[in-house]
Amino acid sequence: AADALGNFRESSGIIQLSDKSKLLSDKIAFFQLRREPLALQLNESNNNYEYYRMLLASNGVEVSTYDELLADPEIEQLLRAFKDKSRESALYEAIQNGSGQNQRQFVLESSISQTTKALLDRIMLLVAPKGLTTDTYLALNAIELAKATYERVLTEADIELLLSIEDTYAEELSQLPVLERRLLDLQRDVQVYETLRLRLMELLEEVKIAEAAIAGSVRVVDAAKVNSIPVSPNRMLIVAVAVLLGAAFGVLLALLVEMLDVTLKDEGVIKKLAGPNIPILGWIPLMNLDRTKPIPSLVVYNNPLSFEAERYKLIANNISFGTLRKTKRVFSVTSPGMGEGKT
Repeated sequence: AADALGNFRESSGIIQLSDKSKLLSDKIAFFQLRREPLALQLNESNNNYEYYRMLLASNGVEVSTYDELLADPEIEQLLRAFKDKSRESALYEAIQNGSGQNQRQFVLESSISQTTKALLDRIMLLVAPKGLTTDTYLALNAIELAKATYERVLTEADIELLLSIEDTYAEELSQLPVLERRLLDLQRDVQVYETLRLRLMELLEEVKIAEAAIAGSVRVVDAAKVNSIPVSPNRMLIVAVAVLLGAAFGVLLALLVEMLDVTLKDEGVIKKLAGPNIPILGWIPLMNLDRTKPIPSLVVYNNPLSFEAERYKLIANNISFGTLRKTKRVFSVTSPGMGEGKT
């Protein structure tokens, strides 16, 4: 294509298109790009329209056909107004080429919006009027059918409008000299083939990557070896950690039990609780009584030299010395053992 374009330029002496030819070509391309996505949109609208129409028909709901809707005088009038305003707006947009909207375009867009709203309301009234069916499900499907009809009508109107504009510019382009039209065709071929070439190169790179992933040039540098010693579990480490944690837990548990223990263990604890002004006369240890004696509880009499007897004697002496003064004295005698009495 590039060689054909070069040969034509050499033989014809035309290096580039005139300003008018280039302008017409750009405008045709502009409207072609706008029209391409509308074809897919129209196909989707047609599918939705047929689906909801058949659904309602299968349930015995009669609705207006598409041709009957287009024959409605009010819809015809709204479509004519829509096409006229949309044509003017599209031409403004092509002239400005994305440089922004002027005041006239704002007015046109507002008018188009009002026209499309009126068109939707009219289609709703004809396709899904109130009281069409008492079934809520079928009523909702009738509304969806009206929306699909509205999208189909607008899309067809847009495509028809763009085609008419393209035909207008194509007719102007046909009035150009034959050599310029031939140059324009060759330039289009170059652009098309260049785009195709870039796309094919992208596909080729994707194929190369896929082939490399399937059969890559990979070689083994160093073979993997199985370790004879298991990495996990490390039993020695587990035992050591368990011993340390067990010891720490035992110490913490012992400290907790000691802190929660409020019993009186020895004479020092009693002195600490009673204070320095309250003396302790003495304490009697837990005794193993001699049951062979007539009165086992008389420890001092039965065994006067025993440790228990000495404790009794110490308490007796402390009581004797403590009552020498004439002041009143209060003695507290108590026992932690059950059944021994508390005083």
